[in-house]
Amino acid sequence: MRKTKVLLQRILSILMIAIISCMIVNRAVFMHTHIMANGTVVTHAHPYDKSDHSPFKSHKHSNSELLFLQQLKDFLPILAFVFTALLIVKLSNFRNPQIHAPSLLLDRIYTGRAPPVL
Repeated sequence: MRKTKVLLQRILSILMIAIISCMIVNRAVFMHTHIMANGTVVTHAHPYDKSDHSPFKSHKHSNSELLFLQQLKDFLPILAFVFTALLIVKLSNFRNPQIHAPSLLLDRIYTGRAPPVL
C-alpha cells in the first residue's frame, strides 16, 4: 500500500511538472492579444498562425471564448499553487507536530515543592 502511494505521488508530481512546463512554453511562444468590441484588451495563449504580424491578432474568437481563455489563464496558476501547497502539507508533518505545549507549561508551574510559609 505504501509503495503504491509513493508511486502515485511520484507520477502526479511528474505530471504536474509536465503540465506546468507546457503552460510556460505555450505562454512564451503563443501569447497574443485581442481587442473586444467594447474596447477591452484580452491576452491569452494558444497555438495559432503567426503570419499576421500586427500587435493585435485577427483570428476569430467569440466574446465568450475570449473571456473563457482569459479566466483560464488566471485560474490555472492559482490551481497549481493550491495543489502544490496541499501536497507540501500532506508530505510534511504539519498535522501531527511532536511539540507538547501543555507539558512544557506544567513543568514551569509545578516545581515540586510547596510555597514558602510567612
